[in-house]
Amino acid sequence: MKNYKEKFNNYKEFMSNPRNKALVKLGGYFLFFLILFILATIANGMKKNNLSNNVKTTTTTTTKVVENFNLKLNKLLENNHDISYEINGDNFNYKINGNIKDKVLNGYLENNNEIKKIKLYESTLYEVSNDIDNIANFNFDSSLIDIYNIIGLIELERPFINNSDVVKTYEYNFNIDGLDYLINIYANEDNIEKIIINSNNIEYILNFDN
Repeated sequence: MKNYKEKFNNYKEFMSNPRNKALVKLGGYFLFFLILFILATIANGMKKNNLSNNVKTTTTTTTKVVENFNLKLNKLLENNHDISYEINGDNFNYKINGNIKDKVLNGYLENNNEIKKIKLYESTLYEVSNDIDNIANFNFDSSLIDIYNIIGLIELERPFINNSDVVKTYEYNFNIDGLDYLINIYANEDNIEKIIINSNNIEYILNFDN
């Protein structure tokens, strides 16, 4: 008890000195701010770690989605398909039904109840009559119904991906030589289902039966 009182008296005497009292108070402030700094550093480190993990997860997921999409594009180019196209302008509407085999589209084009046999090869559209191919002249860009040309247009572009449980949409919006292109590609879990292109006030709707 005596030892305790002696220590207490020594403490009172020490604190009665304004200089000592100021030093103790300053030490208390220093300790308080040191603890705050340590806590803030730990919290910031945890936040950065979580952000880094989220970025890694997002990047990995996006990379997988793009890789999967590229596989579907290759599948579209390599396989044969039955197709159904529609081309809409201000004053016209064309419908094309046919088949793509060995990079050649053979089918029929309908316009104003008139049906013509056609062939599309390397972006050039031909009207077939009596087994003779004549270059056709329609008021739309035949290269935009050529899937090989379309894939060539987008291969260097980066799409905006709209995720969905059933169908994902890959949107490309770019300009070439002053001409705007808006291309939306719709893909299910296994295949490319549809491509819609808007360019020069014409809409191209390309459906694929996989």
